[in-house]
Amino acid sequence: MGSGSAGKVYFVLYLAVILELLIIIVERDEAEEHLLAKQKESMKILESILGQMQTGAGSEGINTRPQDQITLKPAGYIKEPGDPEIKEDRTYVIEVGVTDVANMKIDNSASPADKKDFEKKRKMLANVQELEYQVFYNASSDPNNAPVFLMDDEARKTKFADLSEGAQIGDQGWQFQSMRKIELDVNNTQDYRNPIYKPYSLVKGPSFVPPGKTDDSAFTYSQEKTDNLAKLNYGNSITKRAFMVRFQPPAKGGWYKLRFSSRTNKVLGVASADDDGSSKELNPEAKINIGTVQLKVKDLIKVEKELRKKLGAFSVPTADDLRGKKITLDDFNKRIIDAKAKAAEVAAQAGPNDQEKASLANRVELYGYIAKLLAPGLSQDFDQNRGSIEFNVFVMNPPPRPTAPPKITLETDLVRVFESLGYIEVPCQVFPSNGNPKFSVKDIAGAEIRAGNSTATTGEGFVSKILYIPIQNANTAVGNYNIKVAWEGNGKVSEEVPLAVNVFPSKQNGDSYTGITNSDDIESAFDLSMGDLILLPAAATSASGISPSEYSMTIKSDNGVLDASIKGKLRIDASDAKYVPESARSLDFEIFWKSRYNEKDPPLLIYKKTFPVRPPGPRLRGLPVVGSPNTAQIFDVTNFEVEPPSVRSDDGSTKTGQLEGTPEFAIDPSDVKIVNLDAKDAKYSLKIIGSPKQSGSKFTIQAQLVGPKYKPGRLKGSFRVNVKAASVINGQRSNKSRKYTVQVGF
Repeated sequence: MGSGSAGKVYFVLYLAVILELLIIIVERDEAEEHLLAKQKESMKILESILGQMQTGAGSEGINTRPQDQITLKPAGYIKEPGDPEIKEDRTYVIEVGVTDVANMKIDNSASPADKKDFEKKRKMLANVQELEYQVFYNASSDPNNAPVFLMDDEARKTKFADLSEGAQIGDQGWQFQSMRKIELDVNNTQDYRNPIYKPYSLVKGPSFVPPGKTDDSAFTYSQEKTDNLAKLNYGNSITKRAFMVRFQPPAKGGWYKLRFSSRTNKVLGVASADDDGSSKELNPEAKINIGTVQLKVKDLIKVEKELRKKLGAFSVPTADDLRGKKITLDDFNKRIIDAKAKAAEVAAQAGPNDQEKASLANRVELYGYIAKLLAPGLSQDFDQNRGSIEFNVFVMNPPPRPTAPPKITLETDLVRVFESLGYIEVPCQVFPSNGNPKFSVKDIAGAEIRAGNSTATTGEGFVSKILYIPIQNANTAVGNYNIKVAWEGNGKVSEEVPLAVNVFPSKQNGDSYTGITNSDDIESAFDLSMGDLILLPAAATSASGISPSEYSMTIKSDNGVLDASIKGKLRIDASDAKYVPESARSLDFEIFWKSRYNEKDPPLLIYKKTFPVRPPGPRLRGLPVVGSPNTAQIFDVTNFEVEPPSVRSDDGSTKTGQLEGTPEFAIDPSDVKIVNLDAKDAKYSLKIIGSPKQSGSKFTIQAQLVGPKYKPGRLKGSFRVNVKAASVINGQRSNKSRKYTVQVGF
């Protein structure tokens, strides 16, 4: 805020004090000499203040940045490494001074009408009545000196709302571009601290907001920033209101001028009929405001009449004629200026001690000021209520930039795939976008850089591309390959980027696939009976080179009861809870792999086989008990327990089958492992004597140890008894053998 603004603020305060003093004096007996002396003294003080009052360019109560510069982005701009950030839009904060009404009070005994009037005036004093935002353009390319604009007085007299877009302003090449105006909604504002502003009451020309922003965001009131300004004041009082402007110029260099013109209510004279519907007759008890100081209309009328009486010789226009619109405001101002000039001529002839004549010109000005205070609606044009500020923004194209070196980056430096895939696609980033690839390829032909799946660029100007590598041709046998990729652009070649490609076997080989290394383990795991829990560890030829997350497995039964998919691993665990259906006769098992670099392709089959499902055999329970041998080395083995088979049903329950006939017991010589600790080269065999004896589900057999004599406690070892039993469950017959292992120590 300039020194002129400070002068105007102090003028408002001093004027209120002096007017109150004048009113007191005028109400007294004018015949009393000492009162007349005080009146003259007060008039002299007032005239001195008026003489020092600052007028002219209105920075009164309104602030923002004085100048700015914006650099435009060229067409097709891509930010390159090392480039500065180019921001084409700006947000400016405009601060407009208002009256601090925090300590403004009204007597509780006041009438409801007076209280309502008081609240309305407090809302008007504490807020900006209206604020205009205007944009002008000048094609000058001089970055240091903006062309001269209109003087402030000329600008305030210009009716910008009547101009069309592109209209010439002044003679220095400025063109009108746009304007917006917002106004205070007094009636809907409930609290003077939180005003409500109407939507734009005037809109002309473009909004100059950044792309994607709405027109109503171009120029707005900010309660948040106003509150932040208030926090800087003692008592959190509001002395400024903050407004936000978002500005982005079009792609056209030159000077842009942003001008703001405000109307506040620091001085509130008599309201106009348009404001509140009142009559043109003055209400003697009505009050005007100079800041937060209130004066009654009847008191001001007395001062106005007293001054008119003293200034009659200079043909001052009457305040009554101005109020009654018998004379226009322009004519009134012209006659005040003429009267002030005549008074100045008289003052010029005054002697050094004749202060009465010397102050005549200032009295004319004071008279005009009071007359306007008493004329409905004219106080809004006081300098104290109107302010403007303008600042320039130079818009330029960026300077030529040095050519950045080309560059390429790959998402990974190692890719592992199976030979049946055919090709891989590795995402990469290149700069500049219109370059060409260069390859140093070993054993892999046909690699190229293709267009990416996105046109978006990254923060450093890189463009998404795809490195395409075919791997299904005569040159692509299983093995490890190395590729080096470079990117050529801007007449230069980037550094080479290495990429290793490991190709693993996966083709079908007879009844099996080469993508799996433990086919025997898989076949053993799928040697299953009806109702069995499926447990499986699978191992791919890629070992740990490919993440398990890229694999999936499927298990399907021939009857359709089981149709499961297990993703992200090469194991089937108990927690997966996959059981062979009780009525299944076969299971189809498959392993798939899907490369994360080929998302659009179907998964690749690397293993497939169908396994039969067997009916379960009898269950063997109990722990065999060996008796002591007799002199013929014959002994009993008891507690063989043979039970019928059972299966887990599809509903989770258990079903039990039936045994057929008597189980058969046999001992294979190869299953006898008995050693004489005193003669380790002695050989022993076992043979079963007679038929097994049955007691319920338990059986006893007699066996004879054939071999040399031994000392008690010196014969140790084990043998296995093969039990073969026929059984039926779910209509399926089984004739399966199972073995018991028996420990001996004679």
